[in-house]
Amino acid sequence: MTFHPLEIDIIDDYSGARELGPEWTGSRLHELVLAASSTKSAFARHVVASLATEAGVDFAGVPGRTGGRRKVGRMVCEIKFSTELPARFQQVRPPSDGYDYLLCIGAHPDALAYWLIPAADVEALIEQGEISVQHASTSLWFFPDATQPDAFSPFRTNAEGLIDALRSFA
Repeated sequence: MTFHPLEIDIIDDYSGARELGPEWTGSRLHELVLAASSTKSAFARHVVASLATEAGVDFAGVPGRTGGRRKVGRMVCEIKFSTELPARFQQVRPPSDGYDYLLCIGAHPDALAYWLIPAADVEALIEQGEISVQHASTSLWFFPDATQPDAFSPFRTNAEGLIDALRSFA
């Protein structure tokens, strides 16, 4: 079995589609940015599990749930991860779907940025259109800035800030 010549042309067109900009050269995250989404999700869960352990709280799955829904201490968190610049978090479910916090991680060449958003604030951001429908009525997205003031700035932190916040989940 071999590729058809038309398939080869298409494959060749896409071979460079995942090339990264120069800002990623030398970044510790370079390989992760090129990885499959399941690998990125596993990475995000591992990061949160490690930070939760540092905060002295348990990290566990939520019965009946897969993917990014995890119990962190006594709180249920929906974990999202983005390697895009700027960060793009998609398929955000409303908190009525069963979580207490939306915990987002944005990968940048030199650091990770975190947004820890309480459920009530997620609802308010949806009502304000800051987290909005893209493509389908059940697909909510948002694009927070990692350094500049925006609607998500009050929820943005670094690893130390997230560890401190997670301590309150005990």
